Amino acid sequence: MVVIADGNRIIHSVNGHNVTEVLDMETPRKPSEGILALQLRASESTTVQFRDIRLRQSKRFPSVASRVQSTSVPNNLSEEEKLAGFELLYNGNDLDGWKASGGNWEGGEGAIARIRAGGDLISEKSVPKDFELRFDWKIEAKGRSGILYRPGQYEYQILDNSLTPEGSSPTKRAGALCFVAGPGHDNTKPPGQWNSGRIVCDGTVIEHWLNDKKILDVDYSSTEWTNRLRRLQKEFPIDLTERGGHLRLQDEGTSVWFRSIRVRRLD
Repeated sequence: MVVIADGNRIIHSVNGHNVTEVLDMETPRKPSEGILALQLRASESTTVQFRDIRLRQSKRFPSVASRVQSTSVPNNLSEEEKLAGFELLYNGNDLDGWKASGGNWEGGEGAIARIRAGGDLISEKSVPKDFELRFDWKIEAKGRSGILYRPGQYEYQILDNSLTPEGSSPTKRAGALCFVAGPGHDNTKPPGQWNSGRIVCDGTVIEHWLNDKKILDVDYSSTEWTNRLRRLQKEFPIDLTERGGHLRLQDEGTSVWFRSIRVRRLD
């Protein structure tokens, strides 16, 4: 069993499967720390055994409150993000730290914008092997783009689900791990409005989040997901063992905007 208690988020996992996930909206009224108690009902003649009890402070699962705070001021880090080790990859003013060989991206007025055809925008700083990436994005009507990460073309899909044919396919709609897995429903905001995205890569586990909801959780070391990733290998030469690399913001021929791009290492 695994119990995660981080802020107002509580997760119970049994034998590798999440069985409960709760947002406790009464958290401000409760203490934030306490004791562990192993329960035995005195009125019952029951034997119970525990072993391998271990504890660590969690930094991987931010509370809803910290996520709201972190996006309230674009292109800035909240105090919780600073303590967790996040760093900004976009300064809100220009494309310092990014390469746009086609001259088709601009980095002013608080957002990175694709303004004409010319190719992808690439981060000069490599990302850690295991990381959490947070970002905001918006797209024009009928638009599409994506964030490519880790060598091998893993893609967080960015799309106007409502007006593009791909929006009807779970593995191609916004937030999907393109060609592999995706959300069962549309969780995007209308074109022209900001969405929040999140990518977590921890070993062979990949999570995609969209607007504060986890929409996929893939462990590509499992047989199920290895078979699904063969679809991706048909499209791109992919090596599952490769990590690190540079982020690529895709130029897919339509206007797209990014802001508040921040990353931290997961140890």
